[in-house]
Amino acid sequence: MEDKFEIRTFGEVFIEYPYRLSLDHINFINALGELNLKLLYLGGQLMKAPLRVLFPVGGIKPGFNLIFLAIPSNENFSIAFTDPEVELGIMFEMKVNFDQSTVILNSKIWKDWGQEVRASHFPFKAGKAFEMEIRFFEKTLTVYVDTKELATFDHRAKPVYGEMSFYGSLEIRTLTICEPPRSVSRYTEDIKIYTGEISNRVWSYQRWKDP
Repeated sequence: MEDKFEIRTFGEVFIEYPYRLSLDHINFINALGELNLKLLYLGGQLMKAPLRVLFPVGGIKPGFNLIFLAIPSNENFSIAFTDPEVELGIMFEMKVNFDQSTVILNSKIWKDWGQEVRASHFPFKAGKAFEMEIRFFEKTLTVYVDTKELATFDHRAKPVYGEMSFYGSLEIRTLTICEPPRSVSRYTEDIKIYTGEISNRVWSYQRWKDP
């Protein structure tokens, strides 16, 4: 809204709350107490790469789905998943190259790049919106574009991803994080907490890149 938050339940306005700071000052979303959060949706505004998304406490793990709608230009873009808690490096990276019409998946654990995995086809067109869904399983993750399977990638470290970053010529319209039905809010000893962050202050990842 222009000047206030509007909270709805079952489609009906529950409460309105005027902004006390500009929305530019908001980096975190917190949910506290006896709450079972099954879905987190970010939308309503254009988000441009570079964009960094810190996932809720506990990270993305098997059972989760991540869905986003985006529009590429005719230049390359990439998506990187990391976990700054353990600093393994780039746990999963997907590079989209328009010049070569390729999609390459890989990882760099510590200082070593793994074996490349090439996608089965090239579904992207400059200026055309696409929906990407990433499903996280116990041993693999599978990437879908516009409901068609693009590639499957084996986890090469512990299958918990703490954050993701978008790079290149990409406009992100929506981002949805779906928890598995059995999930409950993340715990500390004294308080249940669910928190995440979205920011254009991305890491360079130069410490994980080849010299």
